[in-house]
Amino acid sequence: MGPSIIEEVVVAVAGHEDAEVDDLAAQASKETDPEKRKELYKQVEQMMIGDEVRIAPFTHDGYTTLTKPFIERGYPTFGPAQWDRWNINQ
Repeated sequence: MGPSIIEEVVVAVAGHEDAEVDDLAAQASKETDPEKRKELYKQVEQMMIGDEVRIAPFTHDGYTTLTKPFIERGYPTFGPAQWDRWNINQ
């Protein structure tokens, strides 16, 4: 089994040097008991995000849509664009 994503993130953080976090992440990646593994990763997460902010996880699932100024349209919060409700005002 290769390194876990958390272990890779821990190693990839610029300037990160904490043997305790590294050891916990390595131990968690090798743990076969799911509950023990989960607890070890919770400890790593607490050390990396809870005690000190060493990493700042973020996600951006948005996208940008450009339209001409003469197109009247809505911008739905969820779901696909509602093409049938667009109007061309020219």
